[in-house]
Amino acid sequence: MISGGTVATYPQTFSFRDAKGQTSTVRMWIVNATAAGALAAGSAIHAALDALTNAAPGPAKGAFNTAPAPNTYGTATQYANIEDKALLTFQTATGAIHRYQLPCPIVAAFMTDEETVKTPDGGGDAQQVLLDTLVTAMVGNVSSRDGVLLDSYIGGIYIRRRFKRKFDIFTKDPSETGPGE
Repeated sequence: MISGGTVATYPQTFSFRDAKGQTSTVRMWIVNATAAGALAAGSAIHAALDALTNAAPGPAKGAFNTAPAPNTYGTATQYANIEDKALLTFQTATGAIHRYQLPCPIVAAFMTDEETVKTPDGGGDAQQVLLDTLVTAMVGNVSSRDGVLLDSYIGGIYIRRRFKRKFDIFTKDPSETGPGE
């Protein structure tokens, strides 16, 4: 918890769209003493998440907002569907565990087993630098709902969620060549 003064906790949602047009969200709480500080933290987290996903960024709502924009689709590569996620685990100073699911992670964010997320180490590997950037943006800025800040990154793994059955005019057909309807 940030000490000294009043601290605001802002809900934050980041949306992503995969190559088929399916959407996924990442939700968290951003803590900062000022609205400008929360905006800067949200912007840094948004940029760090975008660098680690094959999905196209969608609307962001909360401390950091994005203007409405036309739908864009993610890149059709390995882990191109929102069912594919990197489960990133953080811990607060009180020992509480918080997990965030990054949809459509880039394959280079994983170790050679393609199941374990690389550990940030400050080394020269570009993908580890991207993960370092995300961890730096989240630790000290993201909190539990009651304002206890994340203070460490534990690790991450690959998970696959159940198949999304939503199908509408924004969803592409299986060959990803046009609208499904």
